[in-house]
Amino acid sequence: MKLRLAVQGSPLLLASVFATGVVVGRSAPHPLMGIPTSSSAQSADAHTPEMSRSTALVVQNVYFPRPGMEDEVLATRLEASAVRARLGLGTGRVLKRVNGPEDGPYLMWEAEYPSQAAREADVAALDGTDFERVSRHMGTLLDRFGRTVWEVVEEK
Repeated sequence: MKLRLAVQGSPLLLASVFATGVVVGRSAPHPLMGIPTSSSAQSADAHTPEMSRSTALVVQNVYFPRPGMEDEVLATRLEASAVRARLGLGTGRVLKRVNGPEDGPYLMWEAEYPSQAAREADVAALDGTDFERVSRHMGTLLDRFGRTVWEVVEEK
C-alpha cells in the first residue's frame, strides 16, 4: 500500500480527491477542525496507470507552535483527541518530532478514514461540541498549521 499526495497548499486547506481526478479544496476555520466553508476546484494529475484508486483517505495535520508553546500545543492536541474519544470518534494518533529541521512541524496528528463520506460524517459530529473550544484555543498557540489529505493507492 502506498499513499499519494492529493493536495498540499495553503496552511488551512482540506482536499479531497474524487475518481474524476479533480481536487476540491475547502478552507477550514480552526486548526483542529476540517469544517468545510467554501469550495473551489482545480485539475490534478488524473493519470497514475500503475496505481489503483482506493476510497480510503489519510488526513495529516501539522502544528507549528509559537515559541515556548510546544508543551501546551501537545497537551491541547491530546485534549482534542480525548474529546473525540468521548464523542465516540476515532482519536487518530499524535506524533511528536524527534529530529528534523527546526522550522518543521513540532506535532502531527493523523487519522485514516475508509471514505470521503466517513470523513465528512466525522467532521459533522464535531459541530457544536467541546471540540470547537479546544480548536479555538489551539489557534491561539500556533504560528502555523497545515493539513494534507492523502488518498490510499495500491500497486497493481
